Amino acid sequence: YLFSTLIIEINSNLYIGFIYFILLTSCKIRDNPDEQIIDYSDYKNKSSLYLFDYEKIVLESTGSIDVKIENCNLYLDIYEDLVILGEVKNDSKVNKTNIEITVDFYNKGGEKIISAAIPAHINYLRGGSRLPFYYYLTEREKYIDISKIKIGVNYKNCYERFEGNPIVENESYYYKEDYLIIEGKVINIGEGKIRNLKLFCTFY
Repeated sequence: YLFSTLIIEINSNLYIGFIYFILLTSCKIRDNPDEQIIDYSDYKNKSSLYLFDYEKIVLESTGSIDVKIENCNLYLDIYEDLVILGEVKNDSKVNKTNIEITVDFYNKGGEKIISAAIPAHINYLRGGSRLPFYYYLTEREKYIDISKIKIGVNYKNCYERFEGNPIVENESYYYKEDYLIIEGKVINIGEGKIRNLKLFCTFY
């Protein structure tokens, strides 16, 4: 009986303390009328993410005869970051180096509001090969202004002949618990050794 009474009193005190806390936090005195006070309701106005529709954004890719920008896609991830995906394809027989993907964001008036350059994860792109890329835009306050995204690529030709020639063979894949396991091997059919080898996997 004593134990029950103690519990009731503790809960009662907690309840009163909780009400008191709510009153304190909701009765903020505004000393400076020019000071901006951010309220959660502000996120639901016209310039908020609630009205942002990324599917209306136009994706425009600019390439060259040798190098193409393909398979571009745009979506919002679970963290509400705007993600841009795509591939760079080398349509020529000449290796490409110093590859840099450019991403420019425009508003409805055609004004460039954000510009970014994405360095490639590899040093060389062989003829006929593809290179996946991605970019995360985290400036959420600018999402609502974006009307068009233009994607381009800068590169240099590389006429150096490589002795190493790696070939990737995909042998199998399977699921283990919450993971997708992909197994394979890399075969060097060239005459020289290969250095700084990187593997890329693109999911369609």
